[in-house]
Amino acid sequence: WYQRRVRARKEKRLIVAVVILAVLLALALLLIVAGLVYYFVFEKSPGSTLGVYKSDTITLPSSSEGIFGKYDERWDPIMKHTGSCATQHGRKKNDANYYTSNSGIHHDPAAVGYMATHSTHRFLAIHEHTALVVGEGKHGVWRFQENGFIRVYRGKGMEGIPNTDEDKEKVLAMELDDNDKVKDDDRDMLEILKNNYMHIDSNHEFKYAFGNESEDGILNWIDLPIYHPKFGGKYEDHVPIDLPVYYCQTSSPNYPHMGIAWHLMKAQHTANKVGPLGKRAGMDIRENFNDVVRLTQFPDAGVWANVGQGNAKTDKMAKNVEEMKEYNQTLNYQRIDLEKMGVEVYLMERAYHNKIEPYLFMTFVMLDKFNTEANRKSVHSYIRRHGKYYEGLLKRGWDLDKVSDEPNYSPTVILENDTEEREVYGLPTYGHHHMARLAHGLTGGACPSKGGDIADYPWGNPG
Repeated sequence: WYQRRVRARKEKRLIVAVVILAVLLALALLLIVAGLVYYFVFEKSPGSTLGVYKSDTITLPSSSEGIFGKYDERWDPIMKHTGSCATQHGRKKNDANYYTSNSGIHHDPAAVGYMATHSTHRFLAIHEHTALVVGEGKHGVWRFQENGFIRVYRGKGMEGIPNTDEDKEKVLAMELDDNDKVKDDDRDMLEILKNNYMHIDSNHEFKYAFGNESEDGILNWIDLPIYHPKFGGKYEDHVPIDLPVYYCQTSSPNYPHMGIAWHLMKAQHTANKVGPLGKRAGMDIRENFNDVVRLTQFPDAGVWANVGQGNAKTDKMAKNVEEMKEYNQTLNYQRIDLEKMGVEVYLMERAYHNKIEPYLFMTFVMLDKFNTEANRKSVHSYIRRHGKYYEGLLKRGWDLDKVSDEPNYSPTVILENDTEEREVYGLPTYGHHHMARLAHGLTGGACPSKGGDIADYPWGNPG
């Protein structure tokens, strides 16, 4: 009797253990399935199922049986309005014209998304091939200027260009002849550049050799002028790049909440159509700007500049910690007169701090029309009078007389209801929305005016 009782207890414990293990196994399977669902739905869907991650185009549903074909769940992220309840769709999912109206008019894709930094949101909606970007507009911007070069990186483990003055000069001196060919003794080196070096672009599978300029005597990266044979002569007639770009990061890496909306937006035929100011800022150089979409501002939208309060000392930006401790900067934001200042606004995708992950940025280019229309030099225009890009401009006969040879660190603007030029003052450290990060459990995130290619933010040296 005692042995039977002990055996029964052991069996009961074994059953309980088996049940517990079964429950744990089921939970583990659920977690795995949930992880796979999250991975495929949230990480892979915008690319692998819609064909928009590795390409600039979106191929809409199609079938030989009809205009757009039968229902396909792959298109739910951008076509879920088709066949939704209470819309009187009236077509079955096997209808060859499922993605059309009752009268046979095709349905257009739609998508929404948002992006945020410092819990400050900007929203994007796309309907009927029209994109609307709305959100908190008060955000400071950095200024940088392209210099007519494209930085290309060697692929890890690939053959590269030797890091010698002779080889670097030979690479930079390459030119296409009248038949779009290079000299015979340049061909091998050009093939290495074409096959083993590439600009930063997350749309391509490429293992970049980031880091120091050279490794084991081989160049990890090199800056090539836009006229270089590697780019096939496509920028041969490009206007001089003489205007700066004002920009602000508005998303996290890989813009996790914007994916399909942004992909749909940049697939439209007006995407990457850059205006005259954008071209003068080099925003049509696709190797430097993955994708850009020009936006039209609302009639009541504006661009604001900090012009100070008239105090010669405290209006100016502090240049070091000692000055920051000495005084508080006096701010005064006023609207720029967009009749006298030319402005083009863009939403831009680009790598950030030389990392592979792309970010989205609100961007604009500005020109003092009141000067250029009076045939005076622009206070925003500048080209460095040195280097291969400058030499290329001279060789192509560009007139640079109206372009300054000195950078203007304090550009001027004209405000609404004003006629005098006003100097614009930057902020030394933090932007408008994130001066109190520590109070929210966040660290880092400072936006010093000293920008540059710092690669390993925030520890790198921008120069």
